[in-house]
Amino acid sequence: MAHRPGSPGAGRARAERPERGLRVSGDGGHGRGGVPDQVLDPVLDRVRAEVCALHAELVRYGLVAWTSGNVSARVPGHELIVIKPSGVAYDDLTPESMVVCDAAGHRVAGSLNPSSDTAAHAYIYRQMPGVGGVVHTHSAYATAWAARGEPIPCVLTAIADEWWPR
Repeated sequence: MAHRPGSPGAGRARAERPERGLRVSGDGGHGRGGVPDQVLDPVLDRVRAEVCALHAELVRYGLVAWTSGNVSARVPGHELIVIKPSGVAYDDLTPESMVVCDAAGHRVAGSLNPSSDTAAHAYIYRQMPGVGGVVHTHSAYATAWAARGEPIPCVLTAIADEWWPR
């Protein structure tokens, strides 16, 4: 169970968090990919905290509504990603609630289901090894334009530079 700092249960000992180290049956106390638990834990803690904090920025800048949209990040040096859990309100997110998935998008740590967009995020990471993070938003203006079903007109040079062939 995830707890906010200062709430009952916050700061629980590692022994009460079984997903620590991403133990896989028969791996000899090593995390995914043969990495010792004590090496992978600090990396996962950092990435989970960063992904959680970035979700607050989506709300701050008005890029999401309800539980739509999400951020994910690649775990450096490992075939893992961290992503927002499905259907959890932004105000209820904690680093511990972030879900860890393998490169195929399957949950390997965390008690909640990963975002329904996990397969798309995982596909991007597999196809583009240089990508470190993916952001999927539902900003009001982009959503309203998409609902119109019209193409985006080329009214800025930035649009032409990005989307129209030379």
